Amino acid sequence: MTGGQTAAALVTGANKGIGLEIVRQLSEKFSGTVYLTARDEHRGQEAAKYLQHDGRKNVQFLRMDVTDKKSIETARDFIKKSHGGLDVLINNAGIFVKTEGSMQDMMQRPPTPEALADTIATNFTGLLDVCKVMFPILRPHARVVNVSSSLGTLARMKSPELTHKLTAETLTVDELEKILADYVKSGLDEKSGYPVGGFGPYAMSKIGVTALTRVLQRDLAEDQSRPDMVINACCPGYVATDLNNNMGHLTVKQGADTPVYLATLKDGDIPRGQFVKQRKVLNWVESEGDLKATM
Repeated sequence: MTGGQTAAALVTGANKGIGLEIVRQLSEKFSGTVYLTARDEHRGQEAAKYLQHDGRKNVQFLRMDVTDKKSIETARDFIKKSHGGLDVLINNAGIFVKTEGSMQDMMQRPPTPEALADTIATNFTGLLDVCKVMFPILRPHARVVNVSSSLGTLARMKSPELTHKLTAETLTVDELEKILADYVKSGLDEKSGYPVGGFGPYAMSKIGVTALTRVLQRDLAEDQSRPDMVINACCPGYVATDLNNNMGHLTVKQGADTPVYLATLKDGDIPRGQFVKQRKVLNWVESEGDLKATM
């Protein structure tokens, strides 16, 4: 940073749950401004005030809706003008479209086309748009964390061909976008090879997030201007939040630990482009995801 510039971190979907706790913990370890973002301005302002009253004076609210590219660009312009760049980006925003009945019922019930499309639009496309807009202002030593899920492991894919495409060392962002777009069109067909059942859209969106993380880190390795920039994906664990009707067995404090750990990694022998859970690198390709992973 040049003279007069101050450090900045940004957390998406942070007005409640894991996102709010990520902001809380990050504000204690980060020597700069931590921007709590949310699409609902009132809820976001209230969440920021709550943390400020709790002593987190470096927390500020910044409105941003990951499904609205213009709002992402507005947030970027504000960060660039106020700080000159961004040091930490945590992509936490995500949805799970719930239906009536128990979690077990939801697992078995096929998703609606609308639920499928909305989930991909928020969890994958929204995250990708944030990366596309924010990456140009990330500083050389920036840390990026994409909150994914153990439900989004490739063990849930039913097609060896799709698995091969998603793990190819030559996979590009454009190719990944096409795979997710195809899922939106044909994902309800059980013969398509994509994850099935009520959790299918959530699982596929997180498969996309982790695959994207690997591709982006590979591309970063070729960027000589920012050799120390690091991006990882993580699973916070099965945390009790609104997304799973508070059925998780972990607290939000426990769930926020790994994202904050990855956001504050020091230089050295650290994970890069990996899938991390409980501060440990997991084999994303072979790991079995289950309901007790995360929501």
